[in-house]
Amino acid sequence: MERLLIIGGGVAGCTAALYARRINKNVDITIVEKSPYPAYSRCGLPYLISGKVRSHTELLEYPPEFYNRVIKARLMLLSEAIELDCSRQLVKIRSKDGGVTSLEYDSLIIATGAEPLLPSFVHDKERVFTLRSIEDALAMKQFAHKSKRVIIIGGGFIGLELAEAFHDLGLDVSIVEMRDQLLPQYLDFDMAKIIERHLLRRGIKLFLGKAVEEVTSVENGVRVVAGDEVFRCDFAVLCVGVSGNVKLAKGSHLKLGSTGLIKVDEHMKTSEEGVYAAGDCVECWDPI
Repeated sequence: MERLLIIGGGVAGCTAALYARRINKNVDITIVEKSPYPAYSRCGLPYLISGKVRSHTELLEYPPEFYNRVIKARLMLLSEAIELDCSRQLVKIRSKDGGVTSLEYDSLIIATGAEPLLPSFVHDKERVFTLRSIEDALAMKQFAHKSKRVIIIGGGFIGLELAEAFHDLGLDVSIVEMRDQLLPQYLDFDMAKIIERHLLRRGIKLFLGKAVEEVTSVENGVRVVAGDEVFRCDFAVLCVGVSGNVKLAKGSHLKLGSTGLIKVDEHMKTSEEGVYAAGDCVECWDPI
């Protein structure tokens, strides 16, 4: 029986498992995911914080038991791929108890996603959060309920959605953005002004054109230095982008592209036979 091993149980990995089962009723499918949850909607995480989404289970595409019961796939949660040997078609997996096992494959899909960027101006991470996972959202929600003021660093989509979420919880919210407008990668200046006026009417403070230089923990809070502004808050949230998780690929012979992500062709094949990659960890050709 052919063995398909999928590293990463996010949207890309679980979608691959669904389609693999659809086209091959006999393939043996294993999904390895380091978090406690299979694929879910990351876009809903700010609404989990605000309470508009009542439970994290509402964000799951399918409950964990679906993968075994319906598509007959083995789902290994809280398990992390730590080493890939393409020549032997073998991946070493570390479980939550620290034990290491080896899984062989005939075909491998790497869908390890991305991780939040942590800029060098962050000198310590106490009371400094990023939002990428359900665990992040639940931790922030718990902290927000005992806080009064939050600073959001970054005026992109996630930063704005978090600003609304924390405002709904009654916090004093400030957004610090290094560019002179919100959503600088997506909107023209005049369109961004409409959003800025909306946020200001709601009482959310905006500090635009302010590049953050330092984030440090102080007694019972966080100190943020941005240009000529010095902020004090109960906690801060970094919303400055993500980088693809290619640690597993770097440790093997897989080729990386010019962006530092896994290089794939139009069929999502990597440089190694039988190894594919998908999602935020890959670099692929875009006709646009």
